[in-house]
Amino acid sequence: MSEDRRPAGRYDVAVIGAGPAGTTTAALLASAGLDVAIFERSRFPRFSIGESLLPACSDILREAGLLDLVEAQGHQVKTGAVFVRGDERCEFDFAQ
Repeated sequence: MSEDRRPAGRYDVAVIGAGPAGTTTAALLASAGLDVAIFERSRFPRFSIGESLLPACSDILREAGLLDLVEAQGHQVKTGAVFVRGDERCEFDFAQ
């Protein structure tokens, strides 16, 4: 991924959004030899409700060369989830 400030028309690919999906997509495209620009309107670090990564994403992040960087940020590790609706309760253990 280029770090210079060339006009957008000078890149092979423009990725809109630097969240988990956009960043991973850009890294994979760059590793394939494409010149990629990422455009993000928010300043980092940002807070976005619902933006999280499930353990199944680890393989994709590793392939993109991003897993070590993500882990180094010290984000809270989510090992499961609980959904409650009225008297109903549904639990998920991500290890399974």
